[in-house]
Amino acid sequence: MRPMFDYTFTKSARSKSFKLKISPEKGLEVVGPRQPSERMVKGMFLHNEGWIKSNLERIKRMPKPKSPLDAAPPEKIQFPCGDLCYTVKMLEPALVARVKEQGEVLYITPDENGQWQEALSKWVNKRVPSVLTPMLEDISNRTGLKFARTQYRNQKTRWASCSTTGTISLNRSLVFLSEPLVKYVMIHELCHTIHMDHSSDFWDLVAVHDPFYKAFDNALKTARADFVPDWYC
Repeated sequence: MRPMFDYTFTKSARSKSFKLKISPEKGLEVVGPRQPSERMVKGMFLHNEGWIKSNLERIKRMPKPKSPLDAAPPEKIQFPCGDLCYTVKMLEPALVARVKEQGEVLYITPDENGQWQEALSKWVNKRVPSVLTPMLEDISNRTGLKFARTQYRNQKTRWASCSTTGTISLNRSLVFLSEPLVKYVMIHELCHTIHMDHSSDFWDLVAVHDPFYKAFDNALKTARADFVPDWYC
């Protein structure tokens, strides 16, 4: 029998059991260690039918996100963790969009269609490692929590992740967040090098290195809307 709701399945090596997630990006999602049977999915849906319906309706009522191409040019660009601030100067359009950095000023040339967002986003992406990597290395040295390597992605639903081999993946958007929030994200992932799950032992370890982690964890729920500019793509 076909399940009551449309859904996607995501396999997670960290998950020891099955759980439901609902997000604007993926809708209803079943997360678990292996592909669930239709009978299992049906049982989960029946048990959580009210929660599923209310949250799917809530997502339908949410305003659709604006396209980065509709965003207005920024007057300034700040990277709080690197204590960097650039003033933006818009130039006349040319055949190809480009960004030129001179000291603390960014000169942005839109393309012939007036688009500049992608070019500016690429400029940001190139500078992310120089801002965030030294911070991660410093926190690792101070906490004694070691990692194998780091990489950067434009993740839509995660701020960071840690693999079983000790690779920490950081969301490039972190470069726009406040330093305390970024510090918490890094401590969170470094603690996963010891505990891959979210057990009480894991949270106890996080608390040792960041006693205010609960407040920061809650603040991350709205951090994308609060800190990441609309033009970033």
